[in-house]
Amino acid sequence: MYDYETLDKLINDGLCYACLDINNSTISLDIDTRKYYDDNTDFHWIEFSENVIQFPLGENLFNFLALPDETLYYLQKISSKNSGHWDGVHENNKEQEYIASLECIYLYILYYSFCRDTLSLPYRSSLINTKKEFEFALNFCCNDSFLPELSTLSALEKYYIYSELYNDNLLTNIKKFERNGFIFLESDTPINELNILKRMDCSNEKYRHYEEPIIEKPTFSKKCISELKKMKVSTTIRYQYDNLHCYLMEELYALIQLNVHVKKCARCNKYFISKGNYATECCDRVLPGEKFSCKKLAAIQARKAKVDSNPILQEYQRAYKRMYARVTAKKISQKDFKEWSDNASHERDRIIATYGSTPSIDIIASFKNYLGNR
Repeated sequence: MYDYETLDKLINDGLCYACLDINNSTISLDIDTRKYYDDNTDFHWIEFSENVIQFPLGENLFNFLALPDETLYYLQKISSKNSGHWDGVHENNKEQEYIASLECIYLYILYYSFCRDTLSLPYRSSLINTKKEFEFALNFCCNDSFLPELSTLSALEKYYIYSELYNDNLLTNIKKFERNGFIFLESDTPINELNILKRMDCSNEKYRHYEEPIIEKPTFSKKCISELKKMKVSTTIRYQYDNLHCYLMEELYALIQLNVHVKKCARCNKYFISKGNYATECCDRVLPGEKFSCKKLAAIQARKAKVDSNPILQEYQRAYKRMYARVTAKKISQKDFKEWSDNASHERDRIIATYGSTPSIDIIASFKNYLGNR
């Protein structure tokens, strides 16, 4: 669950902005901040972007789609009730904990902003209908089992078909989507010397009343040039919206561009990105209160079910636990345990094949005697 105290950094100065790193499949939520310093003549500052939180691409979309309709209805109700009263002060920790517990950051930053009323919109733009439309679009484009007859097409090709057929799905149709992104240049090592230089703009007394472009060359000191050579500048695309569906659309369209394949986890019922060529029906999330991921728990459960339904495996499991306890207590060596394990597992597989073709009590008794089980 997201920590609401961390999320509060995103909303103290109005809406934050998001940065999508499609190469690393991540989204970060950042705020502008300043670092002040004194050069003994005046105070200066360096403006830079502070990363508050980063999450995998798709995570907040999947978390939103996992919310029950009852939760969305309640959120819509309280958003409508309180939409005109937000004044930047939010001291209700229980309310903050609740909104953060929904695990969709977009809901949190919109709820604690002057855009809160967008969460209370009725009819086609309601939260429940937003969920329905995005879940359908995600499955149509990225879930091969949803439309098996289109499974040979890429996600982008399927999205083209979707956009042509579903013109009235305004929230998820790229033809209706107005992107609000802008380019931001940032240095990973802010240069103090650059900020000490006189600006070539109206903040400089010399150019305050200029009515023409300023085309004079700046003057750089040797120290400044030396520092500038260390600078590494990157380009990011920021975006900022006053509604939920545009944030969700940025994630959905990025997933489509990356041609991802999604499934719904058989344990937690959240969508996840299926990676690799192996088939899995469960995700890698570790749910609150659990020690293992959904995938690991599913494997444990499947193993237990297999053992419970096979008396040969039950006898082998009993013997294995007994021998493992002996090696743990140092009654036998690791070498002896490995030798026993190799021989016993080989015999187990042979007996399983025999028992599978002609089940009998005698086969079980013989294997039990081989293992030394009582």
